Amino acid sequence: MAKGLDVGTMNILSAQQDGNDTVFVQQRNSFVEIGYSDMAEQMLARSEVLHIRKDDKVYVVGDDALNFANIFNKETRRPMKHGILSNDEQSAIPMMKLISTQEASSPL
Repeated sequence: MAKGLDVGTMNILSAQQDGNDTVFVQQRNSFVEIGYSDMAEQMLARSEVLHIRKDDKVYVVGDDALNFANIFNKETRRPMKHGILSNDEQSAIPMMKLISTQEASSPL
């Protein structure tokens, strides 16, 4: 079964063969950092929001990052800049791994 992954600065796009059809899934290549709380963690898990916890921070990634940035009045961050991993962003590699793993594993 053929699969493909296109990692861009703005979006990550995956493709997978499903019989004679090709299924495409697009995810925004961005994330937002919010403070950790048990309530936030439970809400994100129940809502199936793509996120990861690291120490006292929670990182919401993909399309949901923009929504959460608006709710918490924060800016989204991007793991890539000018088509390559951003050297200004310490979280670039873990965020890319999380977003691309989600894209490659489960077309919506």
